[in-house]
Amino acid sequence: MKQEAYAAQLKAEQERGRLLARRYNQVSALRLVCFLLVLFCLCLAWFGGQAWGYAPAAALAAAFLGLMACHRRVALKQAYCAARRQVLQGLLACFDSSWHGFSEDGTAFLNEKAPRLEDLDVFGPRSLYQYLCAAGTPMGKRLLAEWLSSDPPEADELRARQKAVEELVEKAGFSLELRTLLHLLRNGNADLAAQEDFLQKAVQPGPPPSAASRVLMWGLPALTWVLLGLSLAGLIPALVSAAFLLLQLGLTLFSYTRHTGALSPLFSIERDLTEYEALFVLLEKTEFHSALLAGHRAHIAAGAAGGLKKLRTIGAAVRLRHNPVAYAVAASLLLWDHHCAAAFARWKQTYGASLRGWFEAVACLEACVSLQLPALVRENVCFPEIVDTDEPLFRAEGMRHPLLAETDAVPNDAGLAHGTVIITGSNMSGKTTFLRTIGLNMVLAYAGAPVCAAGLALSRMKLFTSMRVEDDVSRGISTFYAELLRIRAMVAYQKERKPMMALIDEIFKGTNSADRIVGATAAVKRLSSAWCLTLVSTHDFELCALESDPVIRARNFHFEESYQGDRICFDYRIKDGRCRTANARHLLRLVGILQDQPGQEGTG
Repeated sequence: MKQEAYAAQLKAEQERGRLLARRYNQVSALRLVCFLLVLFCLCLAWFGGQAWGYAPAAALAAAFLGLMACHRRVALKQAYCAARRQVLQGLLACFDSSWHGFSEDGTAFLNEKAPRLEDLDVFGPRSLYQYLCAAGTPMGKRLLAEWLSSDPPEADELRARQKAVEELVEKAGFSLELRTLLHLLRNGNADLAAQEDFLQKAVQPGPPPSAASRVLMWGLPALTWVLLGLSLAGLIPALVSAAFLLLQLGLTLFSYTRHTGALSPLFSIERDLTEYEALFVLLEKTEFHSALLAGHRAHIAAGAAGGLKKLRTIGAAVRLRHNPVAYAVAASLLLWDHHCAAAFARWKQTYGASLRGWFEAVACLEACVSLQLPALVRENVCFPEIVDTDEPLFRAEGMRHPLLAETDAVPNDAGLAHGTVIITGSNMSGKTTFLRTIGLNMVLAYAGAPVCAAGLALSRMKLFTSMRVEDDVSRGISTFYAELLRIRAMVAYQKERKPMMALIDEIFKGTNSADRIVGATAAVKRLSSAWCLTLVSTHDFELCALESDPVIRARNFHFEESYQGDRICFDYRIKDGRCRTANARHLLRLVGILQDQPGQEGTG
């Protein structure tokens, strides 16, 4: 079982984390001991007059530097191990409802012009995006949102996405490592605006330093070092070297604002460069067979890791600005900002034009690895067959709701073509959940992901919904009128004679029953065509009569319940024909609102 496998991996990572913590503490203790011994040897040599103490002090100082490097490597391994544990815990959370606490819910991607995104819980709390998202970069999160919210892409692009996601499912070890690195990136501090600012400025290399600037950058520090050495040797007054140190510091302060503008793109993204570089290295050493991943890998392999390593080195140098003392020393001795700005300008000249392509390749990989999730945490999944036809088609076997735990979700079949499906059933019997199950699996299929079904074949259709319809007091729009606007959009698109599916829950629930039946009948007739597939849930059994209308290709399905004492039991299985039961009165009695009259029995 997949859940047990992830639990075993998590246990192994927890043990590895404990070993790394022990090693971290050991190295920390050795560093402290080494530092104290250096001080002891220096004091012995300086104050005790024991000149031989300088030699062990130098050796211990070198050992201290080595321990600092070792300490950093262990810290990086700890961070990676912690991220891997969190990824495994996240995968385990997807087997039940624990994933509801994931931080990325995609609320920012909701769009009032696409109401299906809220109707189907594509974005927002407890949404499909929250369930899937493994993206760590702003561009990756945005691309995943685009794939989940856009209309079906061209058939070739959709199949390319499917092949890429399918290959990632097969590369389990690679996918887990990728998810870990993306989790580390998610903890970074770059947002989409900062990343876009960096990408735009990275392709603007600007003029290279002039010959005079280059002479100043290298000549003045060299001269200062020479004068400093002569001053220490007592050959010239110390004021001379001090004057040149102050001159370099003054030049740095004079050009501080200009250099800040030139280096500012690095400030917000520099902390993420280590993870980006690790991603590029991982991609370079991995072979792919799917065209989409292989193309991105080839682009990355053309120098991305080396370019990011150089940029990371420049970023580390720029970070010295955050330490005022160290920055002042570097500015006085080396004209630090001038060299950082020149190095960044050279980097942009060499790599700037390729940078956006590198980031977009990572974003595509992030979207694909997010979409593989159903195959990682569910047993009953498949990659859908995209049928190349101009007619609406949806055939599913054992289809489950993607956001319900697999053990709780009841599978249903569906064989749907153009026409209208009228779905009746009691309250809480599963009508709305069935509509969302169809809609969410369509969203997954059109994004390129595996779907939660034993089998699914569907054509490319534009998806419309009318489910969570609310009034808008500020615009003077009632619930009924808001639903009318939704239906009008469906009717308008239907005139374009392109394949479409309309999911309508409790049609025209915002008006009285007489007007609702008249309006629903008219709407169904307007949507009836060879290129439209309409599913309507309703409590109005009168709409079931549309099945006998010779003009409308309509079918009736229903959900039903059974009773065990005061309990209502649902099997959540869709069945042919119209519903013959209702449970509203029974529910009213259960909560004490409706009381049976003497001698009256009611089953609802």
